[in-house]
Amino acid sequence: MNDLLQDVRFAFRTLKQSPTFTVITVLTLAIAIGVNCAIFSLLNIMFLSDLVPIRDGETLGFVFVRNPERGIERRDLSIPDFLDIRDGITAFEDLAGTTREPAILTGADEPARITIGPSTANLFDLWGIQPVLGRGFLEGEDLPGAERVAVLSHGSWQRRFGGDPEVIGRKIKLNGYSTTVIGVMTEKMEMGGLAEIEVWVPVVLDRELARRDDRMLWVTGKLAPGATLEQARAEVAGVVARLREEYPDTNAGWHEYVATYNEGLGGTEFNTILTMLSVTVAFVLLIACSNVATLMLARASARGREIAVRAALGAGRLRIVRQLLTEGAMLSLTAGLLGLLVMKATLAGLLFMSRDNAEMVAVVSYLGIDRNVLLFTLSVALVAPLLFALFPALRASRGQLVETLKEAGGRTAGGRGAMKGRRFLVAGQVALALGLMIVAGLLIESMIEMRRTDLGYDENAILTMRVDLPEGEYAEVPQQQQFFRDVMDEVRGLSIVESAAWVSRLPLVEGSGTTSFEILGRPAEDPERQPFAGVVVAEPTYFEVMEMKLVRGRGFTSDDTADRVPVALVNQDTVDRFWPGETPVGQHIRLGNAEADAAWVEIVGVVEN
Repeated sequence: MNDLLQDVRFAFRTLKQSPTFTVITVLTLAIAIGVNCAIFSLLNIMFLSDLVPIRDGETLGFVFVRNPERGIERRDLSIPDFLDIRDGITAFEDLAGTTREPAILTGADEPARITIGPSTANLFDLWGIQPVLGRGFLEGEDLPGAERVAVLSHGSWQRRFGGDPEVIGRKIKLNGYSTTVIGVMTEKMEMGGLAEIEVWVPVVLDRELARRDDRMLWVTGKLAPGATLEQARAEVAGVVARLREEYPDTNAGWHEYVATYNEGLGGTEFNTILTMLSVTVAFVLLIACSNVATLMLARASARGREIAVRAALGAGRLRIVRQLLTEGAMLSLTAGLLGLLVMKATLAGLLFMSRDNAEMVAVVSYLGIDRNVLLFTLSVALVAPLLFALFPALRASRGQLVETLKEAGGRTAGGRGAMKGRRFLVAGQVALALGLMIVAGLLIESMIEMRRTDLGYDENAILTMRVDLPEGEYAEVPQQQQFFRDVMDEVRGLSIVESAAWVSRLPLVEGSGTTSFEILGRPAEDPERQPFAGVVVAEPTYFEVMEMKLVRGRGFTSDDTADRVPVALVNQDTVDRFWPGETPVGQHIRLGNAEADAAWVEIVGVVEN
């Protein structure tokens, strides 16, 4: 202990005498350690801490389905499939599901378009969480005909209701339906995708009305006592296989995908990105350590006479190495403390850059310094000296004593050996930096190419808005149609609007609804190999607004909508996939799995991609 204290005191004096070296070294390491801690904090909440305060998270898993033929790695469950799986397995003690959808909220300060979280009544109990005010859902409140109730998110309670504790029992309207507020959820539930949810409501588990191909329920399962995930996978696989046989029109090609808690939270793509980030920042740390090692090797050469004198006075090689490692550890620990500040600044920057993305804000706001982050920082700070101080220490301690003492001032201690060591470290830095530069260059090039991609329309001249009608007030289709006609007439009458149209999904933002289809005159495909394509419903003037060019055939007209003539346009990519070398204009396709003649749609034109 006395030797250690002596080493620390001597290291402090030595570093104090070289302020420039000390500051540069500490800042270099602090930046590297800080960015590593920032990425680790994300790994921490994803894999080491509970994302939400879920009780017994190690017994939870997620149930999805996948369709290899369509290249779909995982998809949520439909309500009928969820009910069949829940009733047909024993490995899971219970299954619960939730989803997200837009809704119109009235009865608060002002009407608002919000996101609600329809969930099964047992979701909160299965996750082991309860509202901070009022109660959660009761058994049976997710069945058809049950009273409409809602649990407010903590943020919505604060923003829209002023944190009023008397909100319990208050009546609000969701989509035009009167709903009773029964609880307020804990703020820790506002994480990731859950952050968008302002109101939790029971989902309606109606097996008859729900579509089996409407896969929208994110399903969580809790393993039964003694059950394993492999057993759960086997049981779910059996039920899914039975559903493929019983409902080939909607379930053909779909297989089970049962994931662990951590796998289900992130997904394959997210975990891949996280791995790439972790490797990248690890490379940054290695470059920083190599840089510092070069500085320490040069400094050790300058201290050659001092080290030789210590050896002449009886200090063994191990003693000298320990002294130099102590100096490295002091530099690294100081950099670790400063690195925590760098981490906080990095997270603050991420929070600022993602301020318009509710999900990112929720994730980044959760990142911070806890016990795991402190232990990680301490570990890095203790391991780093082995990367940047051990090699210079070994190199400096093996100098020739007599030759070094003969040197004037010892400025060339180490000679060719020290020079070779520095060359080796510089070469390592260049190699690591070059690898990172290549990856960064490829990413930047991809981003530039994406910005250069011709979207087919001027995105700077187009404004969009979403409109949702309260189902309780606009229940009939003629009412909905008249509402949108009136809105579009008003919008087109504005002096600043050149043209306007409605569309079911925004391009590049909301994707498209995917459905299978059959081509008239061709042999029916096996359900598992049936072709599929994205479908968007649009007004005739939509293609004019988006400046989409017609390749052949004709576009939509007012007669098509007025007479409800089933017609469609396809893009050139679809033509190349299913009608290579020919034109599909005049041919008929049948969308979905409907058997009625009205399901046949005539292709009247082809538009560019």
